[in-house]
Amino acid sequence: MEVAGKGSVDDIRNGAIIVATSLFDNTGSERIRLPMPLTVIHSLRLVLIIGIVSLSAFAQPRAKPKRVHVPTTIRGLVGGEANDTYVFRVRKGRQLTVEISWKKEDDNTASFSVTDSLDGGAISFGKESDGGRKWTGKVRKTHDYFIEVVAHPSAHYVLKIGIK
Repeated sequence: MEVAGKGSVDDIRNGAIIVATSLFDNTGSERIRLPMPLTVIHSLRLVLIIGIVSLSAFAQPRAKPKRVHVPTTIRGLVGGEANDTYVFRVRKGRQLTVEISWKKEDDNTASFSVTDSLDGGAISFGKESDGGRKWTGKVRKTHDYFIEVVAHPSAHYVLKIGIK
C-alpha cells in the first residue's frame, strides 16, 4: 500500500481511496491508495464476503443428536431457534410410533419430524395422524433414524417413541 499525497475526490477515478483517521497521532486523516481500482464488482465481492462472515458469526452450531434406546419417553423444553434431535436404531420390519404432547401456554405449539439422516432426509414410509401429533410407520430397513423436535415460541414437551 502506498500513502497518497493530498488528493481530491477525482483521485477515486485512478484507484480506490480510503480516508482513515490515524490511530497514532492527531494529524487528522490520511489517504491510503489500494493497489487496485475499486470497481462495482470488487465492491459487490467485498459486501458478499462481509455478509458471509457476519452470518457465520451468528450461526448456531448444530447440536449433536442425543442417542436414545427405544422404546422410550423423553421430557424436554425447546423453543426459539433451537431444536432437540434424537437418534436411535430400528431393525427392518418393526412398527415405529412417535407421539408428542406439550404443556399448552398461550398459543405455543410443538412438532416433530422423523427422518433417516441428520440433514433431514425424507423417509418414504409412515403416516401422520392426530393433527401431526402422532406418526406411525413400518421400518423398511435397519438404520439409524432421527427425530427433531421444535416449538414456537417454546414448549415443555413429552415425546414417546414406541416400537413393536
